[in-house]
Amino acid sequence: GLVMTYAELDRCSELLAEALINKGVERESAVAVRCERGPETVVAMMAVLKAGGAFVPIDPVDPPGRCQSLIMEAGARFVIVGKGHAREAFQGVTTVFVDISKDEGKGEEASAAIHDFAPSDPASLAYVMFTSGSTGRPKGVMVEHRNIVSRILFMRRFLSFGSDDRTLFKSSPSFDVSLVEVFLPLLSGGAVVIPTEREAKDPAMVSDWVRMYGVTYVHFVPAMLRAFLDTGSRPGVDDGLRVVWCGGDVLPEELMRRFLSVSRARLINGYGPTEAAVGVTAWQCRYDHPYGQPPIGCPVDNTRIRIVDHLGRSLPPGMAGEVWVGGVQVARGYIGDPELTE
Repeated sequence: GLVMTYAELDRCSELLAEALINKGVERESAVAVRCERGPETVVAMMAVLKAGGAFVPIDPVDPPGRCQSLIMEAGARFVIVGKGHAREAFQGVTTVFVDISKDEGKGEEASAAIHDFAPSDPASLAYVMFTSGSTGRPKGVMVEHRNIVSRILFMRRFLSFGSDDRTLFKSSPSFDVSLVEVFLPLLSGGAVVIPTEREAKDPAMVSDWVRMYGVTYVHFVPAMLRAFLDTGSRPGVDDGLRVVWCGGDVLPEELMRRFLSVSRARLINGYGPTEAAVGVTAWQCRYDHPYGQPPIGCPVDNTRIRIVDHLGRSLPPGMAGEVWVGGVQVARGYIGDPELTE
């Protein structure tokens, strides 16, 4: 497989950023990313950020028609297309191609202007991520740099994540968990390990990749965690895994206990909506907790959680209510829908 150093990632993404700027990408321009799972996805996202824009990740397995509608809904005037989608045509947008296999950057330097270009601040848009659509049609959430950076810096501290760590980029790019899989290691001096689309969905292959490539961090939804354990995997015993993060659905108590009985890795149960940059609570699972069902934990850094009744009044401990989230991680709002944002 392809191995890319930080220097190569930097060079490739700066050359692509320069091409984006030359095409008209400006601060907060929405740029769709339509690439196969692989290093070109990472290069594309980095390039958009360097150009000052906000990337709109499209699932590589989505049909072109859905891709077109998401591009229009996000108000994107640009789309970065990888070689696996080179024949697709989208209306009303400027297409920019990325093909890192050509390695066009060898021996070249991006213009000095890119290095000095600082269009973003903490309140600038970083990306637009669409919700799953479980409550109707998918909604485009506008996430600022400070929202996602706060999340990743929390995880770096909470997990003592460093340059020896490796994540497995196995989530869909259109699922915000993937941004942790990519940017947590890149902000820590670590490495991103990228399986193919087929391998990322096969629990046995995921187990092989974790073992072969020294992966130390994996995110699972509970159903995939169960399938992963069904392969006979013993995280942290047969491999170098030290953290398994579980989120995206309710973690059953029996699955938590099963994991803890065969594993030496930490199991973290997390919760959070797309509207608050990946996750807002976290809890380290343990055998001796008194709750039965694993709780979703405590607020992450720079975040406040309140449990309220239907009138927005805080409820005492033990009472059921709605979760209200406040703080740095709450996103700017829904793109093109100020009413729903309110």
